[in-house]
Amino acid sequence: MYRECPRLPSPLLLALSSTCILAVPFHTGFEPAPVAITCALLVTTAYTAWAIEATNREVASRAKRMEANIATRLNELAVETSFSRVYFESRLNQEIKRSTRYDTPLSVIYAELKLPIDASAEAAVILAGATLLRTEDTFAPIGASEYAFFLPQTGTGGARIVIDRLAGALSEYEPDFGLVQLLPGIDIDAEWLIDAARTNARRTAASRQWNESLAVH
Repeated sequence: MYRECPRLPSPLLLALSSTCILAVPFHTGFEPAPVAITCALLVTTAYTAWAIEATNREVASRAKRMEANIATRLNELAVETSFSRVYFESRLNQEIKRSTRYDTPLSVIYAELKLPIDASAEAAVILAGATLLRTEDTFAPIGASEYAFFLPQTGTGGARIVIDRLAGALSEYEPDFGLVQLLPGIDIDAEWLIDAARTNARRTAASRQWNESLAVH
């Protein structure tokens, strides 16, 4: 929890107080000394500048603490989810069985990032997954620049909404997305669904590149 900034007298209140003090001589018929007016104005100006500086320091301090908290949470998420393909496929195979048993939809999203992958890119994916997905959704890296997401009880319509949100959050890395939905009555496993989603992503990317090449010519 953040510490509250010490409560300071309002600069406006101080200015009003100084004005009232200077207004008394006018009310009584005496002219206030120029030195008194100057001192009051200097005190008010100095105090206002000090209060603004103190507020700016507190805002900067809070921003740094927020960045540190986000970094800590990213590390916690990586540990909590194991953030690995083995863990992802294990969970997905469990969800396939559950979806088949209760005849509920299940969607798998594949994402491939175009730009070089580094720690910041991985952090961006983790943050996007943590903020845009539900608690029952799961995601993990499945290759050097590849990620997979599965969404229980979600059809293609809901999955496309998630893709749009992920595309916006990861636009810096120019991702390609593929989507596949589990169909009832078909005996498949996690690896099959991931491969199908990857194939759809690459077909979509190839089609887009073909259309772009036609537009150039």
